[in-house]
Amino acid sequence: MTSKTPKPSVCFVAPNNYAVLSGRSDLPHIGGAEVQRAIIARGLVHRGYRVSFIVTDHGQPDGIEHDGITVYKMCSWDDGLPIVRFIHPRWTSLHNAMSRANADIYYHRTAGAETGQVAFWCKSRRRKMIYAVACDPECEKDLWFFTARREKWLYRFGLKTADLVIAQTPNQQRMLKDNVNLDSTIIRSCTADPGPQNRQSPANDEQKSLLWLGRYAEQKGLDFLLDLAAAHPDIRFDLIGAPNTRSNYARLIVDRANTMANVKMLGHVPHTKVSQYYQQASALLCTSNYEGFPNTFLESWANALPVVTRWDAEGTITDKHLGVHADSVDELGRKMNQLLTDPDMWKTCSTNARKHYEKTHAVGPVVDDYESVFNNLVGNVKNSTSSPEMVNVS
Repeated sequence: MTSKTPKPSVCFVAPNNYAVLSGRSDLPHIGGAEVQRAIIARGLVHRGYRVSFIVTDHGQPDGIEHDGITVYKMCSWDDGLPIVRFIHPRWTSLHNAMSRANADIYYHRTAGAETGQVAFWCKSRRRKMIYAVACDPECEKDLWFFTARREKWLYRFGLKTADLVIAQTPNQQRMLKDNVNLDSTIIRSCTADPGPQNRQSPANDEQKSLLWLGRYAEQKGLDFLLDLAAAHPDIRFDLIGAPNTRSNYARLIVDRANTMANVKMLGHVPHTKVSQYYQQASALLCTSNYEGFPNTFLESWANALPVVTRWDAEGTITDKHLGVHADSVDELGRKMNQLLTDPDMWKTCSTNARKHYEKTHAVGPVVDDYESVFNNLVGNVKNSTSSPEMVNVS
């Protein structure tokens, strides 16, 4: 009798992911990339994979387990001396944690210096590396969002060195090919199924509400949101999120929002408790200047909730009638009112949203795609059945 081919072990290098893995309310950083990694990882654990994460140190024990996922820690962002901390302890502790994880495949998502650092370790240890694109600017030539030249260089090195690059959309795939002559594989993002939906149109509701989720950052277009709220005082705007870093932009946004009766800032809400807000909302609002493929869209569609958006993912919202799109305050406000007051239009968008989720963004088919690329990368592996090496090397 032949033995069953062992599944490859997978390590997600994700410094900011501990909040969503642990559910700790004192760690507010939860972005779309963090949620995606956790969903994929839990899906893999369910199918029998050995899965680990590398995160920054928040005082948790090294090797702690959450939902079947082993979590190794590198240093905290405050450790070490300025300037030299980039090498030690950040780079060295990352490589130490990668050695302890001892995985067959290392998965990194979201552009940064870590992309190149992971690539260096994988190349020297003959392990496989996957890089997954988090947003469209990561596929551009100039990489304008990097402030340090070394980070830009390390990211580009990691991108070109990775054994597989995953794009979320055909547009990202085209950008990677056109801008850096790089082939990629499309795997759509996914979200957990909240269950069958039977939502009612908000047309007759006394007060209609839009739900917005994200960081208080200029990219997210909160100034656009407040202009929209000022023009539509009869609609409530519920904001979930907070600034990730202190900035003058975030301060001005908070100060202005505090003067508006129809804007409610709910602050940080644990991801496990966000579902109730989707159920209560009339539509999801997206005011971002750019995105990758927002988790909020996926969660909205899973909840059969239409989207009101300034940014349309390759025309998906418009083409598939999942909500309304416009890039000006006046035009988006007009379309928003039409959606919220026309029960037939709202119901069509709601029904289409749920169907689109089931067909394209359910967890099962996405994890199938990951299993396929894992098998193509590593084939029949022996390392996956071994225990993690508790070693300490730089």
